[in-house]
Amino acid sequence: MKFQKLAALLVLGSIELHSNFFGTKKPFAKFDEDQLQKIEDDLVEKDTSALDEKISEQEETIKGLNTEKSEIENAVNQALELNGIKIPEGASITDAVALIGQTCKTYGDSKETHTVVKTDGIDKGDDGDSEVFAHEKVLNDRSKFPTLK
Repeated sequence: MKFQKLAALLVLGSIELHSNFFGTKKPFAKFDEDQLQKIEDDLVEKDTSALDEKISEQEETIKGLNTEKSEIENAVNQALELNGIKIPEGASITDAVALIGQTCKTYGDSKETHTVVKTDGIDKGDDGDSEVFAHEKVLNDRSKFPTLK
């Protein structure tokens, strides 16, 4: 039998081809009213609206994931460019993230850092009096003020 899969899709036993009276055109298929009604009933029975909803949900999910992927790629590329990190040609986004992580680890483990100034609030002046704060010096220095009589 010809067109078995098409006949199964249309829920028909077989598809009959008809030709023109003079045989000058290609053979064609035609459906009678009973065959059309059977196809319609089977399509109604097998409700595809849930499938259509699922397909549209999947399309939206794919669109969202593609947008998120491009945003992540842009962020990683900006981070690489900002820090002057060069990645090999053809490296994937996961390779780039691993390279950024490795660079951060190298910087974090480095002992070559600037000395941080101790900010304990103690004024270390020239006179060696490190225990007295600057504001106490100003309040206690009476040499600048004349004594009233």
